[in-house]
Amino acid sequence: MDLFRDARVLPWERIERGEFHWPQLRAQVHEGYQRSLAAFAQGGNNLIADYIVETEASRDRLVELLNGLDVLFVGVHCALPELERREIARGDRRRGEARVDFDTTHRLCSYDVEVDSTAGAVEEMAQTVLRAWVERQSPSAFEGMRRARA
Repeated sequence: MDLFRDARVLPWERIERGEFHWPQLRAQVHEGYQRSLAAFAQGGNNLIADYIVETEASRDRLVELLNGLDVLFVGVHCALPELERREIARGDRRRGEARVDFDTTHRLCSYDVEVDSTAGAVEEMAQTVLRAWVERQSPSAFEGMRRARA
């Protein structure tokens, strides 16, 4: 989502000025983002996507859109004090969003592999994810979440 904002795909400056009401746009922007992930993957592209699952509905929609694709679902964890520090340091987040995400997102999902972004070097996390990709088993976390919905 940050890439869409930074590439000016989203009219973020106009949203911030109040010309567009973000709460009204949010659902359709997230729907478009999820559909774009599916479209890129179905086009034969390998992806690494950053997505915070905020609601059961958004999780279920993502699982539906990516049905039939080979997905390794990675849970990236971080201690709340560090998330809040990063939120402030970035300067482009509303204070409190990190706490809301912390309290909800991981309760909504199951993962194929989980890493802690404060527990080691980025290279170690990347190796953990790559190893999980090579050793992945069926059913995947996405398949399990889809079956649980059915």
